Amino acid sequence: MSEEINLNKTVFNKAQYSKTINTAFSELGVTTVQEQLDEQPNIEEFFSMYNDLFYEIPELGETNSHEFLIKQSSEYINYEEENEVIEELQKEISQLREDLLDSQRQVVELELGISIDENILPGTNGNAINVSGGVSSGNASTGGTSTGGTGGGTSGGGGGY
Repeated sequence: MSEEINLNKTVFNKAQYSKTINTAFSELGVTTVQEQLDEQPNIEEFFSMYNDLFYEIPELGETNSHEFLIKQSSEYINYEEENEVIEELQKEISQLREDLLDSQRQVVELELGISIDENILPGTNGNAINVSGGVSSGNASTGGTSTGGTGGGTSGGGGGY
């Protein structure tokens, strides 16, 4: 009961082997680094995708949210530092406006020889003190007069504007 079995073996030399057999792992789905880079969206495609997904992105969250994007982008462009500079400039503007108002008040006090209470601009007994220069007596219905300022007159009240 002996049977004869023939086994055949094909052998390639080294040069012929690399030409015949594919040694790359492309069949297993592995991509090269260059292929991965080519698949990445460019800036235009990214923003198009972002706009498409805008309302699907959660507002708040440590990752994958609008809050995350804002924080990450703010750190990248030093947005907080710029914000602090803007706040400081706004404070300086407010202080300069207060200083200007104080200076205008002092000019009026010196011109008229009276003291103006900075909390109460309208005077008593129908007299209103305009910071830009003048005292108005009476009111428009009684034909009051105005002294100082750049407007007004005997036709009524105003003055100083």
